[in-house]
Amino acid sequence: MTAGFRTWSTKWRRPAVAVAAAIAGCFVIANAAPAWGAPAPSAAAQDQQTETFSYTGSDQTWTVPSGVNSATFTAYGAQGAQMAFNGGYGGIATSSIWVNPGDVIHLEVGGMGLQRPPSDPAQCILTAPAKPLVHADGPQATASDQTGGWNGGGSGGHNGNCGSAGGGGASDVRIGGDDLGDRKLVAGGGGGGSGNLIFEQAGGGGFPNGGSANGDGGGSGGDQAGHSGSGQLGQGSVGADPNVVSGPGGGGGGGYYGGGGGQPGLAGGGGSSYGPTGTVFTNEAWTGNGKITVTFGGTPPTINDLAPRFGQAGSGIYVQGTNLDNSMVTTFGSTAVYGAICDSSTNCWVQVPPGSGTVSVRVLVNGQQTEASAASQFTYLDGPLTLSSISPQAAPPGAAVTLTGNAFVPDSDWTVVYFNGQTKVNTACMSATTCYADVPDGLPIGPGTVKVTTMAGSTNTLPFTVLPSVTQLGPAAGPAAGGTVVYVTGTGFSTTPGATTVTFGGHSATAVGCASTTMCTAVSPPGSGTVNVEVTVAGLQSPAAPVNRFTYGN
Repeated sequence: MTAGFRTWSTKWRRPAVAVAAAIAGCFVIANAAPAWGAPAPSAAAQDQQTETFSYTGSDQTWTVPSGVNSATFTAYGAQGAQMAFNGGYGGIATSSIWVNPGDVIHLEVGGMGLQRPPSDPAQCILTAPAKPLVHADGPQATASDQTGGWNGGGSGGHNGNCGSAGGGGASDVRIGGDDLGDRKLVAGGGGGGSGNLIFEQAGGGGFPNGGSANGDGGGSGGDQAGHSGSGQLGQGSVGADPNVVSGPGGGGGGGYYGGGGGQPGLAGGGGSSYGPTGTVFTNEAWTGNGKITVTFGGTPPTINDLAPRFGQAGSGIYVQGTNLDNSMVTTFGSTAVYGAICDSSTNCWVQVPPGSGTVSVRVLVNGQQTEASAASQFTYLDGPLTLSSISPQAAPPGAAVTLTGNAFVPDSDWTVVYFNGQTKVNTACMSATTCYADVPDGLPIGPGTVKVTTMAGSTNTLPFTVLPSVTQLGPAAGPAAGGTVVYVTGTGFSTTPGATTVTFGGHSATAVGCASTTMCTAVSPPGSGTVNVEVTVAGLQSPAAPVNRFTYGN
């Protein structure tokens, strides 16, 4: 097998739990067709089995054993034949499908395209020499014009002076009959290879569309509806016959809809893959003949919770359930992620792929896939993670502040606020745009910064000022003439003589002295009524609060 998909990795450090991880992920989109079959009870736990069906060039069947109500099918589309350049690779499609004991499932395994070697290549000016068929699964060359691989591969163009290459056949699973309309899962075949010196790329099988070949006139990939230029339902198109300078075009790959044939000298397009919701597709990834594997039995995985249930592409979540492992495939709606980092069979970290809205998360483990449930719903947060405002912009330790921004995670365990880049506090997030946090104790008074961190990363920083505070007065009352020695408890006081001042209703107290950063004494000035006692340090004043009120008596 040749892996033709891209990899994507990232690193994330979770609050309180360090996770340094890089996961290779393949992101492809699955068909929105409904899952086939009426719901049936889960099969009893038994030893898991996998049966492999290789290419034979004819219909094959699998009878569902007693006690089996679901099976996971993986179909591999066949590669197109090569000319000077390789034929397109087949697609791969994996899906768990409900079945019933005794059902006869038809399995059509695609054959690799055939190559008709050139008989007089000198006649074709722009044609490169054909390569011999060297793949272990590849069929021998043929003298026939019928070069399309079995199960829908389109033949290359006719007239073999320059040689031609057929498209690979699709591999598909048919339930309820053996017609094209009974196909429940399809892996598209690759287009026939090119002999052109310039445009060498053939299209491979894939979803939602097969790959298109290079060059103006290269075969178009099949789609889900049979657009103009592609092949027909289940059948790749025949490549064009040669012209005066180029050899025949490559045949289109078989598929749900086949790929288009190439114009003279150009490669064919790949056939489209197809499957029910949750199907895991890998595009343009398989070489040689197709195959189909059927996995059934064993204990299925479950999902009990997602943590968090909100996030952005590139962040991570913990999938919590049973029978999970590092090799599992996780789908977010119809987008798949290959691999996980598991610290046990009940807890795995998975990177979130691109997506939007609220989707169901499902996992595929050892050929069995979980069903969608309320516990497996994940909501994408729109837009970048940002912090736009803090209210108030200055407050003492213990005070609550409101943070406004975007893409916050509405779960206090997964959104963390950092004050001055070091001190972190958990938050209460009511929505993706509003969170509440308490200013932590122990911060030095004065200007600092605030930022918000989630599993997707960190926001910008905004300025925030930590104020001194008054938390208790003892006593909290005294005569109007003043002269009461009051113990002032709070935060952010300075022990430097003269650096901390105290006022009663705006009037300065006398004999202020601070034994620590949390305790001062002051003598009350004359006054009347109930007033606020406020402490000022380095030009920063404690805010008014019910606990710092002093009442003057007669």
